[in-house]
Parts: sequence; C-alpha cells; structure tokens
Amino acid sequence: MSAEDSATDSTTEMQELSDAAAVRQTALDYVEGWYEGNAERMGRALHPDLQKRIVEKDPRTGKDRLREMSSSTLIGYTRDGEGTKTPKERQQKDVTIFDIYRMNPVRRWSSWSGSTTFILPDSMGVGSL
Repeated sequence: MSAEDSATDSTTEMQELSDAAAVRQTALDYVEGWYEGNAERMGRALHPDLQKRIVEKDPRTGKDRLREMSSSTLIGYTRDGEGTKTPKERQQKDVTIFDIYRMNPVRRWSSWSGSTTFILPDSMGVGSL
C-alpha cells in the first residue's frame, strides 16, 4: 500500500466517523426532542419533506391502519407535548446506525412502541431525517 493510499484510507475513515456522529446526533435530536417536547430539536432533525408512516390500531375497529405525518405535523405534536406523556421508564433512546453507504445512512430508533427506520437518499445528507 502506498503512502497516498494510506492517507486516502485515513481520510475516508475520519469522514465516516464524522458522518456517524452527525447521524447519531440527528437521531437523538429526533427522539430526545420528542420526549422533551422540544420542537426546536425536532425541527432540527427533520427534513421539510419528511413523510412518516406509522401502523397503529384504530381504537374504534381494532384493525391496523396506516397514519401519515409530515414534518410540520410531527413538530406540532412535539410542541404540544405528545412525547412528554411517555413515562420515563418507557423512554428508549437506542440508536443503531446500520450503514452509511455513499452518504445514504440507514438509521433505526427503538422505543417502547416499536422502532423507526430511516433510509435517506444522498441528496438529503446525514443531518436530517
């Protein structure tokens, strides 16, 4: 291996560590912002074009239904304190970064109600969900 190849590998490793730190912080802004009712942190974490989908039980029918939320809706729920209703002992903040391939991070956030997985295209970068 040449000195040039070694320097390139070192630079790539440093960039990957930097990207992973940015991905982790964004995921924590999302989950901790939710639990804290901190709309500013949530807003920092979300891309304006986010479309979140969640499967939940319809309380009237008991059947599963798909609910969709935009970033502005999720920020509003955060501002209204919806996440603060989660008891502290049920607040999970586990973040696993499965992979960052060509700046396309795959992130997963686990919580008591399930998990959220984000896959982002390159154009969205590592700093937003």
